[in-house]
Amino acid sequence: MIIPAYLGAAEYNLRNGSRIRFRPTGRMQRIGDGLGERLAAGEALHRKKGGQLAARILVGLNVGTKTAFTVKDVVNATMRFRPKGASFLAQRGVYFDSKGRRIDEPSVQIIILDFDGMTKPAFTADVGELAEKLRKKFKQEEVVLEIQKSGRVTDVYGVTAS
Repeated sequence: MIIPAYLGAAEYNLRNGSRIRFRPTGRMQRIGDGLGERLAAGEALHRKKGGQLAARILVGLNVGTKTAFTVKDVVNATMRFRPKGASFLAQRGVYFDSKGRRIDEPSVQIIILDFDGMTKPAFTADVGELAEKLRKKFKQEEVVLEIQKSGRVTDVYGVTAS
């Protein structure tokens, strides 16, 4: 499967006036079953239905300045809250919290593709609810939700406590 998603550095301006920068470091690693080699050898592709919309949710694993959760915790919670499937990327995030502290923490990107052909408002509400549940579960000040259409970022939300 080819996923049209931007996975590089991103910068977001938060409601409180601060700015978060996520800048992946290290090399990207492929984990899988050799799909690329099988496609190159002539294995057929098939188009999935839907597929125009995607979401990227960025969840930190720290609570304050201490690491409190694991990637596996995020995978399990995501699949419990929204069992439709997702892809997960482990990364490090560096940003400044609301107290001005520099936070360097392990974090997770959750990539969700719309295979159901949902409308953008319905898809945004669906993944927005997931982002809010993850924010609460992992005691995050803010979780970043990015909506993409055809591989381009259309909306970025900061999911915070009300």
